[in-house]
Amino acid sequence: GGFDWGYAHPFCFGVFAADEDGGLLLIDSCHGRQLQPAGIAERWRDILKKHDLLERVRMVIAGHDCWSDIKARGERGPTLEEQFRVNEGFYFRKAHISRVAGVQNMRAYFARATHPPRFRMFDTPGNRRTWEVLASRVSDPDNVEDVLKVDADHEGRGGDDPYDMVRYALMSR
Repeated sequence: GGFDWGYAHPFCFGVFAADEDGGLLLIDSCHGRQLQPAGIAERWRDILKKHDLLERVRMVIAGHDCWSDIKARGERGPTLEEQFRVNEGFYFRKAHISRVAGVQNMRAYFARATHPPRFRMFDTPGNRRTWEVLASRVSDPDNVEDVLKVDADHEGRGGDDPYDMVRYALMSR
């Protein structure tokens, strides 16, 4: 799985399958906001059950904010990673979060010269939303090796959370 956390801004979770040649398939994805970990995990389980994968996903590649949101302030409360692991049974691994390295890796996965393509996705409502975000990324005019960071508005519309989720998953391979 791949996960970009969000509460006020959207979160995005995707479930992937890998082939023996290093290609990745995005099976499905879900999006939402203003949900606690239990509510997010429920959405994940719905997707995993739909594709008969509930017992197969053992690791979720997640952004570093899942480890640091609370403990960075010196508090002793559980991090998001701990909540998902202890209460929901999902184990996280820290994503490689370099935006420049990530976009370069994505460009290699999306290169049209590879047959079959190294990145594919099923046609699902969640993946259509993810694809809209991926297809709308624009190179950063100040750094053409990166793409522009796009935040959601105050009502949670827009943002690049699906892009980050896919970038994390692709960098894990």
